[in-house]
Amino acid sequence: MNNRAGMIGGALLALAVAIVPVIVQAQGRGAGPAPSSAGRFVDNGDETITDTMTGLMWEKKTTAFGSGASSMDVRDVDNKFTWDYAMNDYVDRLNGRLISFANDTAFARHTDWRIPTMQELQTIVEPASPGRINPAFGPNAPASYWTSSRRLLGPTSVPWYVAFGTDIPVYVGQPFSFHVRAVRNAR
Repeated sequence: MNNRAGMIGGALLALAVAIVPVIVQAQGRGAGPAPSSAGRFVDNGDETITDTMTGLMWEKKTTAFGSGASSMDVRDVDNKFTWDYAMNDYVDRLNGRLISFANDTAFARHTDWRIPTMQELQTIVEPASPGRINPAFGPNAPASYWTSSRRLLGPTSVPWYVAFGTDIPVYVGQPFSFHVRAVRNAR
């Protein structure tokens, strides 16, 4: 009897080993389990976070959410910008290229900051975390953040944003002001 139970147990183990990769792949994670967020996000010590899964480096925001917007600190979590400002002046200021802020240097010594695509921004949404983002990213406004992605809507295209409060991307017109979190390729 013990031999037969051992054979059945071995067969069940083999079946489980064969099925697990199929289940993981069906969940959209490829051939292996998704990395835990604890080891995935690395604080670089220069007010940036690197996502080891995507190879993206993210800007950390400053101050506490709700403390009030600051025109002196472009990275203040409470600041909101139009899409045009975010795509141009905000990025130029982080990259140290905006003439009106000639004393500013490139943020974290990098000159290739940009606004993330919708797909990139959605990779840092964590529904179970406060503000729907991992606390390693610093303060986060549980609100809408601009993306660089655009969608053709009739004869014009409109920018997309990701709402961290609801995790539903929607497109809107450009006159609105939303939050911004810059990104760059770390690899």
